[in-house]
Amino acid sequence: MALCLLGLGMNPTHSTFASETVVRWDFSRTSDLNFDNVPDGWQRVYGREYPRYLNVEIRPHDVAQDLEMRSWDATVLKYWRTAQRMVRSLPTLPPSIADAVVNRYLSATIDGGGIRTYSPSFPVGAEYSYLLQGRIKTDGLVNNKAWMELNFLDAKGKEISSLSTGKFTGSQQWTQIHIGPVTAPTDAVSGRITLRFETGERADMTGAVGFDDILVNRLPRIRILAEANYGLYSDPAEPKIRCFVSGLSEQYRGLRFRLLDENGKEIRSHLAALQQVSEDSFKEIDPSGSDIDDGYGGVAEWQLPRLGPGFYRVRADLTTVNSDAASLEYNLLASPKFGILVVAKQAANAFDVEYSFAVLSALPPTSSPFGWSLANSANKSIPIKALPEWLTQCRVHWLKYPCWVAPADTEKLEAIAWLMNRLQDRSIRSVGVLSDPPAEVLTNLEARDGDPVALLFRDKSLWQPQLEPVMTRLSNGVRWWQLGRDSDYSFLGRAQLSQTITDIRTGLQGFGQPIQIAINWPWIDPLPPRREWTWHTVCLNDPTPQTADEINAYFSAETSFFNNSYPDTPISTSKRTDSIVEVGDNTSIDVDNRTTPGVAPTNPLSNIQPWIILDPLPRNRYRMTERIRDLILRMIAVRAHNIQAAFVSNPFEPGLAMIRQDGTPDEMLLPWRTSSALIGMMKPVGSLQLQSRSHNILLVNETDALLVLWSDTPTTETLFIGDDARHYDAFGRRIAMVAVDEKGSRQHRLSVSPEPTFVVGIDRVAALWNMSVELDRKRIDSLLGREQIINVRMQNPATQTISGNFKVDAPESWTVGKFARPLTAEPLRERSEQVPLVLKLDATIGRERLAIDFELDGDRARQFTVYRDIEVGPEDIEITVSTRLLADGRLVVRQELTSLTNKTLQFDNSVYAPGRQRQRRTTLVPPLTQVQQEFVWTNGEELIGQLLLLRAEELDGQRTLNFRFNATR
Repeated sequence: MALCLLGLGMNPTHSTFASETVVRWDFSRTSDLNFDNVPDGWQRVYGREYPRYLNVEIRPHDVAQDLEMRSWDATVLKYWRTAQRMVRSLPTLPPSIADAVVNRYLSATIDGGGIRTYSPSFPVGAEYSYLLQGRIKTDGLVNNKAWMELNFLDAKGKEISSLSTGKFTGSQQWTQIHIGPVTAPTDAVSGRITLRFETGERADMTGAVGFDDILVNRLPRIRILAEANYGLYSDPAEPKIRCFVSGLSEQYRGLRFRLLDENGKEIRSHLAALQQVSEDSFKEIDPSGSDIDDGYGGVAEWQLPRLGPGFYRVRADLTTVNSDAASLEYNLLASPKFGILVVAKQAANAFDVEYSFAVLSALPPTSSPFGWSLANSANKSIPIKALPEWLTQCRVHWLKYPCWVAPADTEKLEAIAWLMNRLQDRSIRSVGVLSDPPAEVLTNLEARDGDPVALLFRDKSLWQPQLEPVMTRLSNGVRWWQLGRDSDYSFLGRAQLSQTITDIRTGLQGFGQPIQIAINWPWIDPLPPRREWTWHTVCLNDPTPQTADEINAYFSAETSFFNNSYPDTPISTSKRTDSIVEVGDNTSIDVDNRTTPGVAPTNPLSNIQPWIILDPLPRNRYRMTERIRDLILRMIAVRAHNIQAAFVSNPFEPGLAMIRQDGTPDEMLLPWRTSSALIGMMKPVGSLQLQSRSHNILLVNETDALLVLWSDTPTTETLFIGDDARHYDAFGRRIAMVAVDEKGSRQHRLSVSPEPTFVVGIDRVAALWNMSVELDRKRIDSLLGREQIINVRMQNPATQTISGNFKVDAPESWTVGKFARPLTAEPLRERSEQVPLVLKLDATIGRERLAIDFELDGDRARQFTVYRDIEVGPEDIEITVSTRLLADGRLVVRQELTSLTNKTLQFDNSVYAPGRQRQRRTTLVPPLTQVQQEFVWTNGEELIGQLLLLRAEELDGQRTLNFRFNATR
């Protein structure tokens, strides 16, 4: 059983119910009674990163209004003394109109540095939940980011817990932000608000941020007891939930639950009653909870029905039911398991809270290059003993973990050693991160909190004794060590970098086995020449996530730093012309990363496999479908290139929507998990041309094949995938496939949506054979009645000989052989077959689709269809036709003839419209020239949607070009 502590919240501006305002700063005159333009009691942090000269002050929102009101104050003051003589009870100074009317906020401006300021503390208690709300505005930020934190402090004033809002940069208008509701830690006695304005990889020299309307409300509390840890359930799930409520008015006796899917659509609902229990019973079933308040408290239990894989949210309303609990209506319809609060709001008669959880599908435990970094996370919600099982459930295969502990802290060091051993047992590759040393180590290093890693390692005589116990204990089991957090680029541009890293590496590995060093590097900065590398890899990072196109361009075989097989020596490359596969949305994947071998490398660092940071797109800027598609395509791009590991920089970052602060799932966890498990170590090799032209990418390994499938608009595809295939969506749910008979073959009809899905276990031989089929030309001439030859090339991907037959299914206006042609293909060999064809007199120019039907015998019978497009038309002339309906009702057909040759062409053109007399023109087309002609019909509305025919007969030639088109407006 796992206890999740969650808050019950409502709109804090209403205190009709159980909400109570703890503190509030609107930065009006009441926040600045000493008139120094700084909020009373607030303190700033000063230091090298937080210079004193940066300005933090209270300012008016409307400067013009402030000046006008101050002029009114001056006018009132001018006559105030006269009024005092008449009314002796008046105060010495008049009340300020400006203070009463002008709305103000706290402004911070920068000039190469950061700002951190925090509020006076306020009391907190574990029996309540707390909701922080406020507003933020940014102006002209590039590298700096601003955010707000809620800190909880113990009796000595030491910070024991901290929660933050999302981080804001760029220029954004006033935005509402919030934290919670959250429960204070049991040992917390006070809280405070911290406003952060921090530098990025480079400090901005200009920029500003504003904070306003900061409010902390104390709210009632809900405690939930569930069977599964951290909101993760195995499929199928039948959870039982206990809900503990305290701090309520007696009028709230009903609890209504609604089950929502990942899109917020309601699936089921349930109404339950709160049962009062004694304080002793309350403590017995919830020992971690606090005492029941003087207000109403109670317990509600819910046995949920069976749920399949997916991400769910449960919204609970505390209703104002005045009747007895026994008379409440119970509807045991369905509802799932939940974990963390997302939003809190107040309905007209109810408190409203929302929780989330996931039911995990049973996906294969394959290895993959995808992992998480916990080095950037202040995670305290997942205990170290629970991490191995939790990471395994989430299909994490690489983990970065902070390992710099104090030499005397043997307990924590042993815990980390235990973790690394367990990760190794579960085939999770670990990376020890050396950053953010504890306070006592910083003192010995003569460093400060927040110093970059290059400064921490500047003096070997200082850092080596501090790390000796760590490396002695861990280096035998941890192969990879990263210097600094993922965003720490402090080695960039450092003089004598090679020698510096050599000294660090030798100093670290002197206490155990040889180690491998990783440093961080920004995408946009050039890497040092490889002959200077004394480290083993770089982790590439950028504040803006790279697209699949950008990953492909950076790691392309022609230009990539990482694809050279010998240091600083370019080698020749051999690539297929079709190795760049278009996958839609202006995205392409490099699927052929082969190079011609060059000189055998002598440098052990010559075959460097880089790491990258691969964060999901932020949820506040993109729709969920776009974020899922972008993430899956980038994960496929990782496998298309020699990228050893790709990390989510901080899965607990709220904007990424992966893991919530209490360790329970958010909406992007399952798409990441599904992709990590199913893509695994498979390699993208191209795409299939499907009947409905859906976007797709085919991935294979030595034995299996996977098809990732999506479409701009919902559609269906019918294709041969074999009898062992399974169809999953991004959340791990099975999608039904309909078996159909297509041309005497058993095939499957698949639903395709804008969100990519995974077709697992498809017939590998049929898929690779399909992808290998090529026509020897992209265009055939439009010579009517004359035989032409097309060569069809194909490759047998199997390790045994395959025999069978094939037949080309062409348009009705073509004559192609009616009978199937036999073929025999040797193992792993390519072969070519000639197909003669004749265009009939009614054949048209333009793009046509050929369907090539294969029947193959091998280890099993396979019957499938391959689609290929071919252009029909002459190579020396292009014809385009457009239509438009004029305001007077006439239909205009415009013909454009473009010569692509150095000789003059002449055509007799006729346009045929249903039920109308044909129109005829003779057209002379000079060399390399475009000529336009128009044909006009009255009552054009009657022809809209009709099929028209343009027939162009070449004079003094033997060609007739037919072009069919629909009349449009």
